[in-house]
Amino acid sequence: MNNQTALRHAATLTAAIGIALSLSACKIVKNEPPRKKAEGELEIFFSDDKFNPDKIVADMWSDKLLPFADSAANDLGEVVGAYKSNAAEAGKKYGHREKEEGSPWNFIVKGTAKIVEVNTKSRASTLGLDLPPYDGTKDMLLQIGPVLKGSSIRDSLDFLKFDDFTNQLEYARISNAINKRVNADVLSGLDREALDGKEVSFTGMFTDDGASKPVLVTPVRLTVGDGG
Repeated sequence: MNNQTALRHAATLTAAIGIALSLSACKIVKNEPPRKKAEGELEIFFSDDKFNPDKIVADMWSDKLLPFADSAANDLGEVVGAYKSNAAEAGKKYGHREKEEGSPWNFIVKGTAKIVEVNTKSRASTLGLDLPPYDGTKDMLLQIGPVLKGSSIRDSLDFLKFDDFTNQLEYARISNAINKRVNADVLSGLDREALDGKEVSFTGMFTDDGASKPVLVTPVRLTVGDGG
């Protein structure tokens, strides 16, 4: 091997090491964008530490998100009745979805109900609620965390769109930040040992997961009253 060839090999090796070191400093995240992916396709996003989802949610929580939820919420009993009868028609009348095809309907609802089941064995804790007229039957589930499933709140907001964000990772981090805020502001003060039999009033969101299942509401407002 002559000197020129050796120098080229050394330069190539140095560049490869530099790229490897650069990538090791980045956080690589596998994510599924909201579109149908080809089988075996893998999409990689790099996390940007300048993106601050907690601040974005803090800035919109009281001034925008809660007022929007209050004004857009429909009675849960009415929505659930329509949803179980014809989910597609209920979606058109009461729901919101960003894309016309391939995405589920999301609903903003409000109501009063009685707690007939408390499940706190899982970190994804729920309350089973009986809607008026009370008959002791569980009609729906209300998430009380600390693990909150899904992105119903984010996906119900017509002012928050996927295209407003750089990639799917940022969009997912917004949902996580919203759920984090729900835990801090709405659910942290719950006396979980004294919930059974109490009446609750709430405003929240749920996503169409199939009309055969109890709806799973994530609250943005929750008030616990006395037992009835």
